[in-house]
Amino acid sequence: MKKTIYSFTFSIVCLVSGLVSYAQSTPIYRLDFEFNDDIPVIVGNDTLSLAWAGGIDQGQFVEIDLNLDGRLDLLGFDRNGDRYIPLIKEGDSGSFYYRYDHDVIKHLPPAQFYIQTADYNCDGKMDILTVGELGTSTTMIYTNTSTGGQLSFQKAIPGQYLFYTNAANRQFSVFINSTDIPVFQDVNKDGAIDILSFDILGGVVTYYRNKQPCGLDFEIATYCYGDFMESFIGNSITLNACSGGGNLDDHRSPLEIEGRPDNIMHAESSLLSLDLTGNGLYDLVIGDSDYPGLIGAFNTGTLDTALMTSQDTMFPVYNVPANMPNFPSAFYVDVDHDGVRDLLVTSNSTFDGRSDSSVHFYKNLGLDTLPNFSLQNLRLFQEDMIELGTNAFPVICDFNGDGKPDILVGNMGYATDTINTFHGNLFLFENVGTFTDPVFELVDSDFANMAQYRKAFLYPTVYDIDNDGDLDILLGSLEGKLIFLENTGNAANPQWAAPVFNYQNIDVVSKAAPALFDVNGNGKPELFVGSQNGRIAYYENTGTTSIPSFQLVTSEFSGINTMRANDPEGNSMPSFYKLPTGEIQFIVGTYNQGVLVYDSIETVLNLPPVASIDIGSGNEILSTPELSALGSARRNGRNQFIIRAAELHAQGIYSGNFNSLAFEITSSNNPNLSQGFRISMRSIPSGSNFTNGWLTPGPNIFEGTWALSMGWNTIPFNRGNFEWDGTSDILVQICFSRNSNNFQNINMRGSIMTEQLNAYALNDNASGNNTLLADGCNLPFLAASNSRPNFRFAIIPALLKSNQFLKSGQSNAVALIDLDGDSLPEAILGNKSGGLHFFKGILVEVDTTSDTLSVNQFAQNAPVKSTRIFPNPAQQSFYVDFSENETIPEVQLFSINGLQITRWTKVTSNEKLDLPAIASGIYLVRVLTPNGKWEHHRLTIIQ
Repeated sequence: MKKTIYSFTFSIVCLVSGLVSYAQSTPIYRLDFEFNDDIPVIVGNDTLSLAWAGGIDQGQFVEIDLNLDGRLDLLGFDRNGDRYIPLIKEGDSGSFYYRYDHDVIKHLPPAQFYIQTADYNCDGKMDILTVGELGTSTTMIYTNTSTGGQLSFQKAIPGQYLFYTNAANRQFSVFINSTDIPVFQDVNKDGAIDILSFDILGGVVTYYRNKQPCGLDFEIATYCYGDFMESFIGNSITLNACSGGGNLDDHRSPLEIEGRPDNIMHAESSLLSLDLTGNGLYDLVIGDSDYPGLIGAFNTGTLDTALMTSQDTMFPVYNVPANMPNFPSAFYVDVDHDGVRDLLVTSNSTFDGRSDSSVHFYKNLGLDTLPNFSLQNLRLFQEDMIELGTNAFPVICDFNGDGKPDILVGNMGYATDTINTFHGNLFLFENVGTFTDPVFELVDSDFANMAQYRKAFLYPTVYDIDNDGDLDILLGSLEGKLIFLENTGNAANPQWAAPVFNYQNIDVVSKAAPALFDVNGNGKPELFVGSQNGRIAYYENTGTTSIPSFQLVTSEFSGINTMRANDPEGNSMPSFYKLPTGEIQFIVGTYNQGVLVYDSIETVLNLPPVASIDIGSGNEILSTPELSALGSARRNGRNQFIIRAAELHAQGIYSGNFNSLAFEITSSNNPNLSQGFRISMRSIPSGSNFTNGWLTPGPNIFEGTWALSMGWNTIPFNRGNFEWDGTSDILVQICFSRNSNNFQNINMRGSIMTEQLNAYALNDNASGNNTLLADGCNLPFLAASNSRPNFRFAIIPALLKSNQFLKSGQSNAVALIDLDGDSLPEAILGNKSGGLHFFKGILVEVDTTSDTLSVNQFAQNAPVKSTRIFPNPAQQSFYVDFSENETIPEVQLFSINGLQITRWTKVTSNEKLDLPAIASGIYLVRVLTPNGKWEHHRLTIIQ
């Protein structure tokens, strides 16, 4: 089977340097992953031809030439995760088949919710219509710019969305509800691609007519295309619904159309335009989110004025009517490569009840312009894939004691007839091949008989929890609780006891995703549990090796939060992988960021959950309205402060999540900050200053009121933590607005700095900024000062995070294992569509002149290091190897808490550096290279 390549950067230098020999002339490598579909998967009596294509839930299908061979391929798109599914047509009509090509995806434009294709510019290449950059109701066209055998796209117009022009020559966004599927087609056959979409309230269709053949110049021709309206009481349409008959001069707004009930909206509708009757006019096939069937609307008007005069409410009534429990959608594409387009009916609802059988194939036995559809298959493509409903959570382990890795997969489940209700399963794919040449066969689709309990979101982790020599299973669940499956048999013949629900009363509220691993090497596993909110809870095992007892240490381990702005959930899904070098990688799957890798978990695990550090220790009293961040003698105030990364490094902090700050107040009887009190923080480039005035502030992390008393006042952040990358300087902005004019400042203790790190606003009476109308956070800049308040921060020690290294759609969970004995891990990646991808680990040579690895190595977000330390671990001494054979100005040795232990100067390459008598443990080595840049290494010392 042909292999398609898609490389992902694992970006962990320490992993690669531990895998390859090193010499000054040896190239530097990094670990990447390539998609590979060579490993056979057997289900029943069939070897799946699209096994690793990732599944399909809410499929959409369009035609486009993806491999530029002059033949239209099928491009699938799964709304459940916004994931492309490229299906390349191979062979001829006698030996025709589809090949999944993962490599194509990186050449396609970003897409959400829906895709449609058409050749709008008449260059013979299909262009893509999808949601615009502003999301929701906007849309964008991407021009197919492929040349020289390379697929490529670019935005058809500047800006963030497609627009139309009204009679007054004003431009407005083309409205397409993101939950709908529009028409992108030349509906009046004038050589210009038009758009049909349901209006903002649903019910009637807006016709965006394109006035420019082979171009883009839209106007609204009518708000009531075809003179019909969707019924609001059943799965049908009302004919002759618009006075004026839907003519092109009917420009009333949708709200003015008679017969529409007030305050009723139809969400989620689909449109397909095709000639069903052979009269040369385009009819419509309509799907609606509230009903299982399709409607055929038949056009007997003209090319200029569509007029729907009859309907088929059980389309196609002459064969097997389409039947999806919710929101059927139709697509007209040539599936079987016979030159005649066929009908695909899918569900575009998240809760359709048929996520594993949601692509219905109706073969066209007639003509392209006079189709005759006949149902052939209810699981087109899905029957050839690993397709496990909604979500796939893989774990790799030997479940039958034969020494070969098997795959256990949990899922969210199969949707039921009750909306938003799922019943989960466990699936066992047994390795019937060899360790290094595996063949996986589905041998149990209800592993451990878990289906009977009707639990959703079964996320598995495997470990010998009771230390009896066999593997047990711990499952997460949708309710946020854990389920324990004890193996009462043995490694070769496992037997599963009745599940223990609500295991140890652990509860993370929703979508629990457990991971067990002995991180600290004490022979007992620690427990980490991800959750829907994107946090990870850490439980210390205070029991014995055979009777674990998990006690919560922190519900926000390392400050990890996988939920980004506008994400509906975070879905943190942890797992572990131990490198050949012995280092442990903390792997976290996410809802919308792919899979992330975190380093140094052994170090963070031994640190307190929250550290308190002081920045500034001076005794300067800041008492003026300008210098005090809380100078409430004025109604409004604004200050910005810069904290240098070096100040945090000096305190032993190299990355972390800040969750509160504190000031030391020296005045008494302080007035309350009763309005507009806000704190924001963000990372800024090193060396930033106030020479040009204010710096751009970050998002607010505190908003509210505050009563301040004498002494240290801690303000917990109530709008989210601030995540520091370990390398940048930090900007803190504090502002308040419209407070009572108390004529009393809140005095603060501070320090005199060697540079101006306190910027303050113009807020006196003469400027007009000391009023009840002014916004403190928008006050103009006045000046900067060397006086800065002392800060006390609460910081959650953070793991060192590399970039995302694998992503396919949403809700990615991953399992890693070295299957071919090359010391490089392979990856099996699950996604929201209920399928799996397989990736092989490979080494890729790094171009050190241009290629950088974005990985936070302690305090340096650096390119590939030019220095190396060895041996590692070290005992009495170590060496620093520098490829340029120049003198290294300085080498420093720090404890993990940031205390400098010793330093060496003018070090030559490979010079022996003797270690002082210090305790065994993990230390930080800081190397100043001849080009003036610091590089950081972790050194394990055993003495």
